[in-house]
Amino acid sequence: VIEPYVADGQVEGLKITGLENIKGAKDLGLKNGDVIRLVNGHRLTSKQKAYQIFKKARSQEAVTFELLRDDRPKKFSFALR
Repeated sequence: VIEPYVADGQVEGLKITGLENIKGAKDLGLKNGDVIRLVNGHRLTSKQKAYQIFKKARSQEAVTFELLRDDRPKKFSFALR
């Protein structure tokens, strides 16, 4: 499940839940309740924007996520090739 995460009246990212059913989520370091804020420097503000960003990211050599976990920022990077 992906839903907007709103703070101070603005969408700050997308909150993800239901990851126990997603193969590979644990390998990526993602946990239920994480709020993905940035992918390769692009802010996630909607599901449609996320789709566009992830589609573009597949052509990159690496992907960097910035997220909030328990209200603390975290960064993850991994190679795609």
